Amino acid sequence: RYGLLPGSVYGMSKARGTEQHAPMPHDPAVAEESMVDIWRLAPEDLIVVDGIVGHEEGGLQSGTPIRTNQVLAGRNPVAVDLTAARLMGFNPDDMEFAALADQVGLGPRRFEEVEVRGARVVDQRRRFKKAGGAYRTAFSGSEWERVANYGMGPRYWTLLGPLPEDHVYSATDLARVMPTPGQHGWSEVAWFGHDRIDLEHHFGNVSKQVVYAATWFSMAESDSVRFWAGSDEGLRVWIDGALIYEHEGRRTHELGTDKLTGYLEAGEHLLLARVQQGRGDFEFSFNICEPIDDVLYAGNTHAGLRYYPDRGRPNQF
Repeated sequence: RYGLLPGSVYGMSKARGTEQHAPMPHDPAVAEESMVDIWRLAPEDLIVVDGIVGHEEGGLQSGTPIRTNQVLAGRNPVAVDLTAARLMGFNPDDMEFAALADQVGLGPRRFEEVEVRGARVVDQRRRFKKAGGAYRTAFSGSEWERVANYGMGPRYWTLLGPLPEDHVYSATDLARVMPTPGQHGWSEVAWFGHDRIDLEHHFGNVSKQVVYAATWFSMAESDSVRFWAGSDEGLRVWIDGALIYEHEGRRTHELGTDKLTGYLEAGEHLLLARVQQGRGDFEFSFNICEPIDDVLYAGNTHAGLRYYPDRGRPNQF
């Protein structure tokens, strides 16, 4: 869709701009926001995706050609792109554009809401290798690489704090924690537009504090999982009161810094994070991914997993 924008207006490349017009941002933090803006400004009557030959493990002209002999057509750009993601072996729930489009009424929010005619997607699906490594020397470098290989963790949270940095829940207190938005000190539901959960943007420049972030999630089936965690300072994560991840000290926050093996039963679970802030950036990230370690395929959110910060409204997030 960026390619359809006129170079006479936005420059060549489109990220350069012209004397008359600012550039079209290509930063990974806002790329999908820009897609939704384009859809709203210039609604499309027919979307056709040429999937006769695609590329895996690469971006733009790089990568390995893959012939699938597939063509997609539809009236809704979100529905078409969710179907394309499914055909390529990605988890459609990881597509940020769908969550953003849903917020402005462009839906559908999930692939399960898409009516697909023609060949069955399950019969045509092929798992493409991820393109992250191709971005190490392109665009914004490593940030594109990390975003391309990362799924989409929980973006809606309810928050408690800031609290003094020495605040710690006892084991007994952890067993009693029942985060409910707007009650007992927990915030109303907060939306974060990136997998880097930027608490400084939400709370301002605080120091020597801790914040608790909570969300519920459900597993469609019992399975092994991979926990992907990152932070710039101390981070502890509990699931159903059991500590599953801990980091102390300062570091550079990267998506998926640490990857741990775990197992989760089917059903509902409570995810609780304690995020510590000394000074400077105040970020963390966390996601529950498929039990795959190969960097060319890893990082998809576990199939059928749903995050929801308000236990009373699981279908609204």
